[in-house]
Amino acid sequence: MVVVKKDRTPSVPGANKTYGHVSPALMFEKLRYDIFRLTQAKDTLHLVYASFDCAMDAWHLTDWVLSSVSDEAHLRLCGKMKSDRQGKARGFIEHNRVKLPLLEVCEKLANSAKHLIIDNDEPSIMNSVSVGFGPPFQSLQEGQPSRMFPVGKIVYGEQVIPVHDFYREVARQWSRVLWEEGLLPFHTMMEEFLSTGFETPDLWGTEASTETKKQ
Repeated sequence: MVVVKKDRTPSVPGANKTYGHVSPALMFEKLRYDIFRLTQAKDTLHLVYASFDCAMDAWHLTDWVLSSVSDEAHLRLCGKMKSDRQGKARGFIEHNRVKLPLLEVCEKLANSAKHLIIDNDEPSIMNSVSVGFGPPFQSLQEGQPSRMFPVGKIVYGEQVIPVHDFYREVARQWSRVLWEEGLLPFHTMMEEFLSTGFETPDLWGTEASTETKKQ
């Protein structure tokens, strides 16, 4: 437990309120880690926990980015000054809709799960969890083993997207933005590039740019 002195200085050297996270790059690493948890989930409960964390990570990267950039970049990214008290998150969504088209979906999912907000005006953004079997049960009669595994889906408009693919695409979009803003180390950018690439199928009806930051 951190004991705070009367002068509000933590008595534990190096203590902070973010569990050691001090940059958008570290928050992005958490998103990648939670996506890994998602792919390794053995049951629906673990799939739900990992999906929830992925939505939270992806949405709150917005706060980390806006807190880390210069005043000029802040205005460019969200149309607001750092001193403005309201509208920064919404402004970030609107100003980056082309590069981060799935960010608003993450916002809806994160806020709904965290605050139990049931938004009946957004029927096009939903999620679901079920179980699947592979190979199908019929194969048991042929002596082939079958296993049960969790299945998560994101309903976005008229599309039903596997939850793993959805958050991998979210991470890919964020990696480009972080790199362009100088907030992502080169080795992390290359890891993300090698694992997903920039020229991925346009499953979400958005045009993915293949340009990287030029040093």
